[in-house]
This record gives sequence, C-alpha cells and structure tokens, in this order.
Amino acid sequence: MIMTKRIGLAIIILASIIFPRVFPNPAVMTVAIFTLLYATATVAWNIFAGYTGYIALGHAAFFGIGSYALAIMCVNWHILGGNIPFVLVPVAGLIAAIFSVPLGWISLRVRKHTFVVITIAIFFIMQPMAFNLRSITQGSIGISLPIPHWSNVSFHLPFYYYALAMLILAQIVSWWIRNSKYGLGLLAIRDDEDRALGLGVNTGPTKSLLVWWALCTRTFRGPFIRPLHLTRYLISRLL
Repeated sequence: MIMTKRIGLAIIILASIIFPRVFPNPAVMTVAIFTLLYATATVAWNIFAGYTGYIALGHAAFFGIGSYALAIMCVNWHILGGNIPFVLVPVAGLIAAIFSVPLGWISLRVRKHTFVVITIAIFFIMQPMAFNLRSITQGSIGISLPIPHWSNVSFHLPFYYYALAMLILAQIVSWWIRNSKYGLGLLAIRDDEDRALGLGVNTGPTKSLLVWWALCTRTFRGPFIRPLHLTRYLISRLL
C-alpha cells in the first residue's frame, strides 16, 4: 500500500514536471500556473486553520505586504527583471512573515468567532493603508514590477516551475507537521485547547510559530502574480 502511494506520487510529480512540454499553449499554461498558486494557498491556509481549528480570513493582507515588499526592493535596487525577482520572493515572504508576528500575537489572544472578526479587521485596516501611504505604495497607482525579458514561447516556464516548487515545499511541510509531535499538539488544540493546555501543550508559541510559517508560505505566491499578468498582456499586444 505504501509502495503504491509512493509510485503514484512519483508519477504525479513527473507528470507535473513534463506538463509544460506536453501542453505549451499559453492559455493552458496560465490555467496550470494559477492552479498551482491557489493549491499552494490552500495548503498554507490548511496548515493553520485545518490543524488548529482557527478560521483566519485575513491572509490577503499579508499576500499584499509580500507583493509590495518585492516591488519596493526591485525599484530601490534598480532590478530590471529576469530571474532576480524570483530570488527575492522568499525575502518578500519573510518580510510579510515578520509583520505577522505582532499581528498574530494580538489576534491569537482570542478564539473562535472573535478571532475570525479580528483577522477580517486586519485585512480591512491594511487595504486603506495601501491606498493612503502614498510615499511607500504610490497609492492607487501602485508600484510597477520589472517585466521579464523572455520570449513569448518560454515566458510561462519560470512562473510554472516556481509555482510547482512552492506547492511541493508546502505539501512537504504540511505532511511533516501532520506526522510530528508538533502536529499532534496542534490537533489537540483543535479538539480542545483548554484540555491541551492542561496536558502540557504550550499553546501560545505553538500557534504563533504556525501562523508565521503559514503566512510565509502563502505570501510566496503573491509577488509574481502581477508580473505574470503584465507579461501576458504585453506579449498578447505584440502578437
């Protein structure tokens, strides 16, 4: 049974790797990229909400923080495009995760419906801040990310393989958490947090660490969606 699962997993990964070579059509590739992106976001959301039972609805705020962080780095460091923005995406994710530490500390002091309301409030606070902090975000105009200088034949490939790598990484971390002692503590929190605390689970740091990782993983997908849209638009205008 275990061997069958491993063979099936290997086949799925191999099929995912060769997918762009079999289906090079730009429309199909765009659907595939966004499928991988949203699958990664789903895994990241499940890492926290699924294992702890805390329903968080404010992840989009940190998605935006990561996107702005990458754009600001590219502008200030005069990065013209290519593969360098992909290297900076993890840095942008870490910046968003740093923002999540104080906000997570505040929101995790409450539970259940109150926690849901606070996470929504964080999103609605961040949204007007993005429009009003013009010296940082350029307001409603936004910040332009560098356009990759790739041919119209292969411009999807870096986006696809990056998204695939992020999904695999997120799945590996999710699997490790689920099968570790740490994950067992999270499931105990989901079932009965007060009882878990009485049994010796340090619920505060346990939840805070998971918030940091979940938001970091989810943020990794944000910074390169915008350049993907822009690149597709420019190429469609040239064809």
